[in-house]
Amino acid sequence: MRNRISTAVGALALTLAAASVCAQTSGTIPKYATSNTFTNSVVVENSGQIGVGGTPTQKLDVFGSIRGNTNLYLTGATWGNGLLVDDGAGATLFTLTRQSGGVNGNTARFLSLGDVSFASGTGATEIVRFTGGGYAQFTRSGKLMYVNPNYSGQNQWGYLGMKDGDGMGLSLSSSDQHPEYLFVKANGKIGIGTTAPSDGFALHLLRADNPNAPESFAVQSSNGGTNSYADGQYLADKAAFSVRAYGSAFNTFSHVPGLSLANMSEIWADQIVAESNAGLLIGTGSRSTAPLPPIIFATQSTERMRISGDGNVTIKAPTSGYSLDVTGTVHASGDITSSGSIYANYQDLAEWVAASEPLAPGTVVILNPDQRDEVTASTNAYDTSVAGVVSERPGIVLGKAAANKAQIATTGRVKVKVDATREPIKIGDLLVTSNGSGTAMKSIPVNVAGVSMHRPGTIIGKALEPLNSGTGEILVLLSLQ
Repeated sequence: MRNRISTAVGALALTLAAASVCAQTSGTIPKYATSNTFTNSVVVENSGQIGVGGTPTQKLDVFGSIRGNTNLYLTGATWGNGLLVDDGAGATLFTLTRQSGGVNGNTARFLSLGDVSFASGTGATEIVRFTGGGYAQFTRSGKLMYVNPNYSGQNQWGYLGMKDGDGMGLSLSSSDQHPEYLFVKANGKIGIGTTAPSDGFALHLLRADNPNAPESFAVQSSNGGTNSYADGQYLADKAAFSVRAYGSAFNTFSHVPGLSLANMSEIWADQIVAESNAGLLIGTGSRSTAPLPPIIFATQSTERMRISGDGNVTIKAPTSGYSLDVTGTVHASGDITSSGSIYANYQDLAEWVAASEPLAPGTVVILNPDQRDEVTASTNAYDTSVAGVVSERPGIVLGKAAANKAQIATTGRVKVKVDATREPIKIGDLLVTSNGSGTAMKSIPVNVAGVSMHRPGTIIGKALEPLNSGTGEILVLLSLQ
């Protein structure tokens, strides 16, 4: 009987304990208090999820701080498994995740702190990433990369980083192919548009995207003012070479006194330290086979002067074999000295001489008896004051031109007006003045003491062409005597 009573009392106690447990908050795991009583614990179970200090939404939610003195192990085989910390309002503050099936099936591990994330492992192509409107990243290949996803409606890529151990490159592109626009080799050589700058240059420019486009660079003054100038300089220890462009009102200085540099472009060599051999060299490299490269000067998009590869100079003239070939008039304010011959197409020597009136070419002239140092057309036969013939285009002209002057030939071959009415003119006949204005005729010899001779002081020259009758022009070898 006593045993039965004890059993009943125990059952009653268990029933009362169960009743106490059932009185706890739903979902809260109870904890033992004292004297067979239970109270609510901070551990909450919700659909297989455990919460400490609150209702869970994950497998394990802890509402408060966590402290541990050993390792925390996170395992998983798919993206998203890991550790995440947020600000309670849905904004992620910290993530630690693991991704399998990365590059070549390898595994990458990721740590994210807001806009900054880190990665390691052979499958991680990015080591560090900074996110925002776009993102920047350090890659396993040693590149710092930036992507702006909102640039003109498409991604705009850029990077700065190592390339195959050869140097460091900088790139901007609309794709992730990353062509290097600026590249610095390990030896310090700089390439723009090329990852293989020539070792022969400190800076190598290449337009790789369009082989037919010109290579160029621009230097512009900072303020663009009318009195500004843009300047590019090459400096050595004792010399400087400059290329400059000047503003429309430039008046700060001028290399040449009295010369305005406004709107001018300039190539200039400055001598920093006085040296006897300093100067400016313009030239082309040596070449053993034709065609030899020339130097060409042009204005108004037209060639004006050319220095051929063999050293000949042509000015406004086609290429020729002459050392200097000029199409047009040549003027020298100083002396012209020749150690060789002077050649001319026309074969007479003339002087600029004052004339009493305009005189046509071929006119025979005499000294004007009424005016000092002046000529006039001849009018008398056998005039001993004969002075020459007006030349249309002399080979050589002496004196200074003027509106009241004529080119009077005194020697050489020149066309002369002649009259063969009285006597026909044969080649070799001596010519003298006639009674016609400015006209020559055949000289008739006179007999002096039995000797046939021409009158001294009247001879103009010898006929080089015949004229049987009438008047006309013939070529005459001038020889006044």
